[in-house]
Amino acid sequence: MPKNIPTKRVVSPTVEQQKVIATSARKFKVSANAGSGKTFTIMQRIAHIIANGSSRLDQLLVLTFTEASAKDMRKKLKEQLGDLVKPAELQAATIGTFHSFCASIVRAWFTIAEVSPSFVVMDAIESEKIKASIFEQVVLEQYAQIAKVVDLFTASSRKLDQLRDVVFALQDFLDTREDRTAWLQNTALTAYEPDVDRNPAIQALIDYYHHTAEKYRTFFLETGTLSPMLDTLVDLCNQILAAKTYAEFGRLELTVPDAKNGELKTQSDAFRKLREDFRDKVCRVIPEICKYPVAQITADIKAERAVVEQLLILVQAFDRAYQAKKAESRQLDFSDLEKYALKVLANPEALTAIRAQFKYIFVDEGQDTNPVQFKIINLLRGDDKFFCIVGDVKQSIYGFRACEPEIFESLKDEDGNLVPVLLLGKNFRSTDPILHFVNKVMQPLIPHYMDYHKFTEIGAPDPAAMKAAVVIESAKKLPAQMELVYQHIKAASPTFQWQDIVVLTEAGTHLVALQKYLSERGITAVIDRKTNALNEPEIVLLNQFLFAAMNPTNDMARYIVLQYLFHFTPDELAHFRLGRLDADLTEKVAHSDAVLTKYRTLGRTSATYEVLTQVATEFGMLEMPVVNAFLTAIRSTRDFDTVARYLYLIEHELVKVEVNVGAAVQNAVRLMTIHNSKGLEFPMVILFNMGNLWSSQNNDHSNVKVVYDKKMGVCISSVDTENYVLKSPVLHLGIKKYHDELNVQEKIRLLYVALTRAKKKMVIIGDGKRNSYLVQPNSMMQLINPLGVIEHDEIELSSPQTVARSTATVTVPTCPVVGQPETLVKQSVTALATAEDPFQDYVTPVKFADAGGKAFGTAFHRQVQYGDLPEAVADLVAGYTVYREIPFLYTQDHTIVQGIMDLLAVRDHNAIIVDYKTTRLPQAQLVAKYREQLRLYAQAVPNYQVRAYIYSTVHKALIEVSF
Repeated sequence: MPKNIPTKRVVSPTVEQQKVIATSARKFKVSANAGSGKTFTIMQRIAHIIANGSSRLDQLLVLTFTEASAKDMRKKLKEQLGDLVKPAELQAATIGTFHSFCASIVRAWFTIAEVSPSFVVMDAIESEKIKASIFEQVVLEQYAQIAKVVDLFTASSRKLDQLRDVVFALQDFLDTREDRTAWLQNTALTAYEPDVDRNPAIQALIDYYHHTAEKYRTFFLETGTLSPMLDTLVDLCNQILAAKTYAEFGRLELTVPDAKNGELKTQSDAFRKLREDFRDKVCRVIPEICKYPVAQITADIKAERAVVEQLLILVQAFDRAYQAKKAESRQLDFSDLEKYALKVLANPEALTAIRAQFKYIFVDEGQDTNPVQFKIINLLRGDDKFFCIVGDVKQSIYGFRACEPEIFESLKDEDGNLVPVLLLGKNFRSTDPILHFVNKVMQPLIPHYMDYHKFTEIGAPDPAAMKAAVVIESAKKLPAQMELVYQHIKAASPTFQWQDIVVLTEAGTHLVALQKYLSERGITAVIDRKTNALNEPEIVLLNQFLFAAMNPTNDMARYIVLQYLFHFTPDELAHFRLGRLDADLTEKVAHSDAVLTKYRTLGRTSATYEVLTQVATEFGMLEMPVVNAFLTAIRSTRDFDTVARYLYLIEHELVKVEVNVGAAVQNAVRLMTIHNSKGLEFPMVILFNMGNLWSSQNNDHSNVKVVYDKKMGVCISSVDTENYVLKSPVLHLGIKKYHDELNVQEKIRLLYVALTRAKKKMVIIGDGKRNSYLVQPNSMMQLINPLGVIEHDEIELSSPQTVARSTATVTVPTCPVVGQPETLVKQSVTALATAEDPFQDYVTPVKFADAGGKAFGTAFHRQVQYGDLPEAVADLVAGYTVYREIPFLYTQDHTIVQGIMDLLAVRDHNAIIVDYKTTRLPQAQLVAKYREQLRLYAQAVPNYQVRAYIYSTVHKALIEVSF
């Protein structure tokens, strides 16, 4: 007789949930809306299976993608089973992450996997370190075969950084391919099909403009009144739609005629705006793109294909070196676990034995699988297993990890038929007004890409209740948006505690600024995300202490330690530098020297974790959340065993340590990205900066653009480094437009995730300028916008003075010598754009950096901006009026040149410019590298006799630069 299933859940399963719990289907898919109780339902099904004797616990395999999710499943299964089984018996069920299961397979069948039985799964720190340590050597070994690609990527900076990042990203992408060799042979060069009429990238570009013309034609007919102008515009759209090949596009004459006899005055504002957009974004762009002769396109295809072939040679060589290095140290990374598990499952004997262990297989978050993971799942389920995969394609937001939602959508059985789908549609998380709002927003958006299953609604939508539960605010500038966040948090009290509120944003760019803004107004807010602890001020200070202790000649580290750990005043530091020590200062210096000497001795004999723990304890830093999280993270890291090794890795930027500090703080407003919020829920959600343009988030200022795609392969768009002219951008643009469409689909899914986190209250804040006729949206707010917004362009700030870019404690004099930009935004002197909103370059609190790398440059610039000048510089500018961090703006050959001088000194008609450099290059190379930059600086100071210098922190010397 079946046993009764105990449950602690007060609410009985819904009809939808009961169908999943009791279904007799051997293989099925569950499409589970956000907040629909999918974990509860699956655990109920497992309890049902155990209770009726269909399976034992040890015959269950339940896979998910995070430890937190696996832990939650074990907890809920225990609740569902109650006294049905003993706690110890629960361990018989295999419930865990995908990677932990793969690791168990590889370890059990190591001879087939051909790995060491004692392998260690490396963490991200170790993986990054190994990759960085071998990359340059691989480049040197392969240089004869890859010279073109190396020259291309190092043409502007002479550094391998960008090439390294591209190779690492491509290698990660290849790890997600079911058959990487087949992809490299058959797909990687797809974009370089020499026949222009058959080239898929060019066809993607044509498809994009066909789609765009169709949209504009529809809009014109909807908004315009009958007129010759309307007829002309519709005819231009028809011409674009009729062009089927690149050559035909090149022959199009897309001239938008000027209006005659006041014709536009009779048209609506929307029509006039559409006409301008169509002219500027289509009719002027297509001729520019298609101006290149087919012969040139073909030649460029051949030339760029050769470069991509070299890039792929490098990627494969790097992959071989990386695999060899891991094998040498008996280590595997996470992608190795999948790869070797697949190798084991490809063995018939092993596959039969592993399959025999399980009768029921459950997979959670099925929409987040990549091809390798899905092949493993398919091999496991075979033809005879009971198989259930749960997911929500609307929440597939990890395309950047090569997850493919269409895999989940197209799941088939052994006969090639789509498996049956059971729906969990009712949301138990949010109030009805919020659900009505989500349905209203998402239903028009999602059907373009997938089936949209509406949330089950109770009763008819109540507009008044919806307005109370969901507030949409529009503000253009970030300070005003931050003020709106503050006002809504303040107004939410006492209904909501701080810990009930989360602020979500698409990108984490402005979270630090928002945290500071809220903190200044008395609201405790924490950024709940993983960050590199080595960039946090507290950890940087600890590292500076180690640099000072282990190297007594490291003056920069010592000064920082004296000021911030031993509390030397600015006057005391000045007297110390000058050697003017009175009795009290002598005693203070002796004490600091004794402490540093003690830790120098300890650092030679003890592990890094032990030394840093003692330092943190001595200076009262151990209870700081970031310090505690950091020490926990490095405790078991083998590479940090010795202090010398640890400092070497930091100085050469070969390592990062990720921690989540915000998770440890209790009563605080959470600030996080939408991606990090997936799977979570909060009583009140504020969506911040939702008008942020997607194009600006991925703005790539490098001279080489690389895109890669599972179907299109790898494509490079670059400058011809021999002649310094832009090659035809057709291929790259085609793939970019193809990716833009995929990106919009993923952004829609990301919006769905954002809108489904709130239980009771949701506030949406962003630049909400309406545009009802949008060909392709480029911000979250534009996806929501047709619903209308409440305009709040003018926001009264609670503390306006705190929004200023400069700090209140430091006064930088205005320099009358150079032109002053209206906003102080630091950009390259060759920037070809007007200044952006200064808040986008918000100054965060000073972070004291380690003794090498980019962070050192930041710390040094802050030190010389607000503190004493290096002695050589001080001597040089003695008697001059000195200005520091001086912004300038001037025009040259119709180009806006904008930047910030580190130091400008003037006297009479003479001027001295000093630029601080931390770059590790010989002096002659420094001059060659930065001469043009200093020449542009000098032109910002007209009517003065200018001398320019580089101050090198590496050489500790002034280097004169002549023009």
